[in-house]
Amino acid sequence: MKPIITFANFGNYSEIFKTLFEELGIEVLPPEKTNPQAISEGAEIAPEMYCLPLKVNLGNYLSAIRKGANTIFMTTASGGSCRLRYYGVIQEKVLKETGYNVNFIVFDQKIGDIYSKIKEISDASIFQILKVFYYFWRKLNLIETLERKAQYLRPREIEKGTTDQLLIKSISEIGNLKDEKAFPKLKKEILEKFSQIKIKEKKDLPKIGLIGEIYTVCDQNVNFGLERKLGEAGIEVHRQMNLSYHLKKKVFFKDFFIQKKIKPYLGSTVGGHGRDAIYEMLNYIKEDFDGVIHLLPAFCVVENTGITVEGYLQKPIQEIKVREKVLTHKGRFRKVTQVFCRNYRGKILKIDCGGRLKLEITPEHPVLLAKSFIRNQKRILEDLKFTPIKEAKKGDFLAIPIPAEFKKTNYFKWGKKYNRKPKWEDIKKFPYSPERRPNNLYLDIGNRNLADVVSYLCGFYCDKKIIHNDLRQLRPDLQKEILKGFFRGDGNFRDEYGEIPYRGVTTSWNLASQLFWFLIRNRIKPSFYDQNIKNRKPSWMIKISNAEGIKRLGDEKIKVTDRTNNIRFRELKDYFLVPIRKIETIDFKGKVYNLEVEDDRSYVANFLACHNCMPEISVRPILEEIHQESGIPFLSLSLDEQVAEAGIDTRLEAFIDVVRNYHKNKHSNILT
Repeated sequence: MKPIITFANFGNYSEIFKTLFEELGIEVLPPEKTNPQAISEGAEIAPEMYCLPLKVNLGNYLSAIRKGANTIFMTTASGGSCRLRYYGVIQEKVLKETGYNVNFIVFDQKIGDIYSKIKEISDASIFQILKVFYYFWRKLNLIETLERKAQYLRPREIEKGTTDQLLIKSISEIGNLKDEKAFPKLKKEILEKFSQIKIKEKKDLPKIGLIGEIYTVCDQNVNFGLERKLGEAGIEVHRQMNLSYHLKKKVFFKDFFIQKKIKPYLGSTVGGHGRDAIYEMLNYIKEDFDGVIHLLPAFCVVENTGITVEGYLQKPIQEIKVREKVLTHKGRFRKVTQVFCRNYRGKILKIDCGGRLKLEITPEHPVLLAKSFIRNQKRILEDLKFTPIKEAKKGDFLAIPIPAEFKKTNYFKWGKKYNRKPKWEDIKKFPYSPERRPNNLYLDIGNRNLADVVSYLCGFYCDKKIIHNDLRQLRPDLQKEILKGFFRGDGNFRDEYGEIPYRGVTTSWNLASQLFWFLIRNRIKPSFYDQNIKNRKPSWMIKISNAEGIKRLGDEKIKVTDRTNNIRFRELKDYFLVPIRKIETIDFKGKVYNLEVEDDRSYVANFLACHNCMPEISVRPILEEIHQESGIPFLSLSLDEQVAEAGIDTRLEAFIDVVRNYHKNKHSNILT
């Protein structure tokens, strides 16, 4: 089958990518310009925790595939910290699962790899390929020259819109020009037209530097036309990050010099062009700019946030190690691939859902949230989705995933050697009397064999109890028997009007965490509290507060009066939803942490489902620090498929006012 090539839309560069393939004798079907429908379609099929460029790329591909494209040509990276190196594999997998069986040609950003991949689909000679790429480079440089001229002319043009009209027309002409000999003439004509745009002779305008990941800063369809809006507001925009800058870095090893300059702020590599962002911001400050805008998301949680790890144990996030398995929002355990720690100074949101269900989290961090509203005196829930926590309000619901994984086990492997065969039939039943249950610190067991089994599966000492791995992997209905034993031994039950609690208390934090998850696995929503009593060991209370939950436990020794199930939480197929009772904003200075988790890109923090973090977000607090040191106005904008243009515009308008005042005051100080 003859390949029909398509590729991801990349702003003004898309026109010259199209002609690049055409001049190599390759049939090409270019993608439509990025639009809300493309973003929505891409986000719908993409892994929900991947970054915006991947989702936009998928949306671009879909429109071209429907028109007949059968081969996707895309660039990737063999190393570094950016997820771009995974795009080819992920996108091919997603499209195939959606029913689009297309061929992917993925090449690394190296000359040899680019040449070999082009030879797979083109009969062009090496001389022809070099000639076409040289012509492509000339067109690329002209487009970027015009973009810089537009950045200068927009805030100064007398007739608004003239610059953008000419820019759009010129880029189309450049893209459609196939005769390389005619290029100098076209270039001269276009530059002449730009020089004829009438402008106000006002040189002293506020200047803003635009920094961030290359895709979000270069494609005006992705960033809501940020450069155009700033220009129309009388702001001169400068953007160093573009395609030629990025390619030159590869050739001339500029990353080495960038890293050397930013070393006091960042000593490692990150994705999202994070190092470039720091480098560019420092340069803009040196050049006396009036503001900086950064495009990239960011989110983290604070120290000692409990992460649910394999075995249904809670482990402080700062102690999590690479390759350790953590529970994800899909109710399964996946490996941690990277752990990040950074210093953070800014706002932290304290989210309280009752008891141990609390989070201290940066405002941009997405959590699995169902927004709610009141209609006809009833609380209505919207769809559950990952949403920045700053958008949550009291009364919205966070999610506790219901783990479903288990290991089919018909027996336990007992490794202890005996001199004579134990009489296992003597210990099938554990002697128990509710009236004479042990309440001291020790449990005396008369049968040696039973004592061995209990110590093997449950451990020693009340505050060190932990359920053995063989029991943790049982089916939920079998784990229910462990729950019955706990509540019978360490619990008490009250069935009174207005209150139906079944409480159990333990001084083992590990046991309490495991019992909480065992209840969740059996679709019983418990409450989980600290219980600190003076002169006693710390203890934790597990409480089932509703009649339906106690009935689901299925303890034949407990009889519950039928009453209306008055509950605050909601139950879905894969989640319990708990309402946010309180949100508090505090100032914070200290270390925050984030994780990179394979496949599901999420983890469970303090029993609540949170979005995976990205390594590149460690740059944002560094930029904030530079902003605090220098005093330059700084705005950080998060872009994803859920961001509305109106919200961006509101923040942009407020920031423009700050920049104008900063410029005015700076200019007044110079005059005085």
